[in-house]
Amino acid sequence: MSSLLFSRQPAGLRFDRPKSLDKEMAMRRRSPKRRSVGVRILSAVSLTATIVGCGDKAPTGEKIGDMTIVFDADCKWLESNARKEMESALTRFDKIDVVYGHNDPQAHGAWLAARAEGQGREQSIEFIGIDANPDEGKKYVREGILSATLEYPTGAAEAIDVALLILSGLEVPKNISLATTLYTKDNLDSGGIPVEAPGAAMVAELRAKHAGILKPDPANAAKWTIGMSQCNLGEPWRVRMNQEVEAAAAKYPQLKVVYKDAQNDSQTQRNQVEEFLTQKIDLLIVSPKETVPLTPPVKKVFEAKVPVIVLDRSIQGDTYTCFIGGNNTLIGRTAGRYIGHVMQGKGNIVELKGLMTTDPAHERHDGFIQGLKDYIADPAGIDKLFTGGAAATQPAGATTKPE
Repeated sequence: MSSLLFSRQPAGLRFDRPKSLDKEMAMRRRSPKRRSVGVRILSAVSLTATIVGCGDKAPTGEKIGDMTIVFDADCKWLESNARKEMESALTRFDKIDVVYGHNDPQAHGAWLAARAEGQGREQSIEFIGIDANPDEGKKYVREGILSATLEYPTGAAEAIDVALLILSGLEVPKNISLATTLYTKDNLDSGGIPVEAPGAAMVAELRAKHAGILKPDPANAAKWTIGMSQCNLGEPWRVRMNQEVEAAAAKYPQLKVVYKDAQNDSQTQRNQVEEFLTQKIDLLIVSPKETVPLTPPVKKVFEAKVPVIVLDRSIQGDTYTCFIGGNNTLIGRTAGRYIGHVMQGKGNIVELKGLMTTDPAHERHDGFIQGLKDYIADPAGIDKLFTGGAAATQPAGATTKPE
């Protein structure tokens, strides 16, 4: 099994972030509306070559080499929205080579639109998604609907173990950035191609070091109550997250988990987080619908001395105990490199974005643009990463030329 390594920096290459990127990221951190590439996530992954404008935007019609994003839309993570937007794209553009969906439901919605058009374009367009749920993204890849899906880890098992360590009085890392895996029809049964991030090693070290704490304690059943605030159980990936939280917590009878579903409404989730505080929970796990609206209630819980684990989507500032989530910039960058490889650096792209008031959507976009630029800088090197052999184990981007 080959591994795409984003975490090692080969000799002779420096990670020199452009001053323009520093300025842009500082402005985004001050903005109440959005933030782009999460600094805490980016700092956890030493990319192996100079990032050329990793926060750059790619307006519809912008060319990246001979690749053009001809159409993009905020589909708010929903398959139905993506299908509608793809219908518009199909009407406007005779030639579409790749659809990059920020999640698998959006990529699937685009495929449904192409099939409904009746021109056979569902066969000629490559559809790429993110999530890799077994009964969704992976199933679509196996059926030939999607060309590829990238795993978006829920972080559920990690969150429960970290929660038990926090409740036991131990310090944990502030930010845990999880790895991903690229699945195609050719590698699905062999486990895909792992793309490394430092969070897996952090969690493994914690589990090994504190094995004496991370074990069942039936004598203290329901000693601690955890409030789990989920933003929307209407999404299959989030149903999976809750199921994995439940399964992980079942190993520890000393933990009791109480669940609330905000039903895709930020105000409802704000209210529910504050309700948890009045219910005297011992720890809060929150997966926010949106970054900005959830920041004040989460801050209120944290400042009340209740530990907070933020799962999947971040909040503004650092008023939380631990953030655990997939590295969306890394996922987007891998998608961009893979799409560059699939297109051989030439063609038209439709990008169907997630909810653009959330960090993951921005990070999946920003990483994607950087991945396309990586391909332009070193097509032969990137091609080798996805075609196997000894070269596939080399650090991704090791031969990328700085601008």
